[in-house]
Amino acid sequence: MAESLRKEDNLSKSPVILHQNMTDPDYAKILTTYSYSVRESESIIPDTVIFPLSRVAFLIVPLNSCLSGSGQLDIKEDLVQRIDKFIQVHRNRYILCQASTFAEQECQAFSFIQQQYLKNRLQLLPCHNAEEGVKAMITIAKLLCRPTCQEMNSRLQHLLAQQLKKDSATEFLKQMGLSDHHILYIDYDFFLSSHLDEHGKNNFYVDICY
Repeated sequence: MAESLRKEDNLSKSPVILHQNMTDPDYAKILTTYSYSVRESESIIPDTVIFPLSRVAFLIVPLNSCLSGSGQLDIKEDLVQRIDKFIQVHRNRYILCQASTFAEQECQAFSFIQQQYLKNRLQLLPCHNAEEGVKAMITIAKLLCRPTCQEMNSRLQHLLAQQLKKDSATEFLKQMGLSDHHILYIDYDFFLSSHLDEHGKNNFYVDICY
């Protein structure tokens, strides 16, 4: 427990690189309150936030910039070029689509960007303000930072293997003619017996009456 806390503390003090002229300056202020070492650069893509240790980048897109004065969808060419360049530069990438309210026009803008880049493995995340955006970025950065990402992958592989075993056993029991009720009962008995085994206790078996 103490080791995991130390790792999280080290991550919270890690550097975060922001573009020198962010459209929303609150991102830099909020990241500083989370004890991140905020560094500004004019050489990265505008409105970009990079977590070097996690090898992940975020592009902030205010959805109101995708709308005309009358509220109609108006995706400007410079935004398209910025997203295209962002995809080319960063492998692990997310776009934070920010809007104070997600009304019909904002949802249309979000959907348009999503459809344009379906083939690029570009993840889009909605957020209402900089506070929500920062929380989302920190959560993702922590999950992608080693050794946390390795532990998560190991757990996921274990869960997938267990689920495959369970599915195979369930299919076999169905072929034997057992009802869903009996199969559920066996699953519960198997889980309970395994749990008792982990604590060094004796197994017990439950007979099923057909």
